[in-house]
Amino acid sequence: FVNLLLDTQVFFWFVEGDSHLPERYRAALENVGNTLYLSIGSLWEITIKSSIGKLAPKNSIEKLANSSSFRSGITLLPHPHQGSCSIAKSAAPSPRSVRPNY
Repeated sequence: FVNLLLDTQVFFWFVEGDSHLPERYRAALENVGNTLYLSIGSLWEITIKSSIGKLAPKNSIEKLANSSSFRSGITLLPHPHQGSCSIAKSAAPSPRSVRPNY
């Protein structure tokens, strides 16, 4: 039994049931003896990439986070400054709509 820190792409392929995930990885992720960890940054990355069209999940980030694959044994690792950060519930603003406050 091992501790596994999931890469964003591996997590995404796992919860999406994507065939790009090698079978030996899927077997390791489905092994109930292994402990799975995911950084909250991976959820942010999926949200941001989805909002700018670089990633097209079958489900929303909320559905991914509430999927049986996620809830059945993936421990979400908080960001060290989580008190000052939150997951975007809507699409991230486009870079053109974000203006620095000079």
